[in-house]
Amino acid sequence: MLSHSVYVGGINNLSDARYSAGMFVDQIGIPVGGEFGLSESKINEMLGWLSGVRIVGQLHAKPEFDVTQLPFDGFEVSSHDVFDWLASQVKAPIGWRTTVDQLAVVPAGVDFIVIENGKLSEIEAFPNAYWELNQELVDGKVWLQFPNMKIALQGGTEERPGFSNFGDLIEVLEALEVD
Repeated sequence: MLSHSVYVGGINNLSDARYSAGMFVDQIGIPVGGEFGLSESKINEMLGWLSGVRIVGQLHAKPEFDVTQLPFDGFEVSSHDVFDWLASQVKAPIGWRTTVDQLAVVPAGVDFIVIENGKLSEIEAFPNAYWELNQELVDGKVWLQFPNMKIALQGGTEERPGFSNFGDLIEVLEALEVD
């Protein structure tokens, strides 16, 4: 069990997905379609190995395939066009990825917010957002100062199937683990 609510996005391999699920994160974000997203078949393959964790489809553009038919528990977007299209297609929660400077353009009806490139001084102003931990926040173990902070992390890359460097996942998740 973790002491904070954690959302791990950018999961593009089964090693990070299974590690995150095994550490009981709340949500796992899988990039969908486009240049950096996964194909429909790769997503279905990965989803077949996961249970007990909410799966979020991360969309930066309308995908080449019907994402509404995949068993996602929610979605994360960063564009008004994609938000409007998706909101008309699904009833699942839709989150928004942004920076503090761009919070004014977040559309009404967003269910959760992920703030990237945030600063320590800004965390208290937005207590319900997930804060993506940059190196400054990881090094400072910022979660110790903010016990109710929601944390967002990014998955790493797999060197080869089954071998991942896990990025900051291990350091942060193990530090958040409670008995």
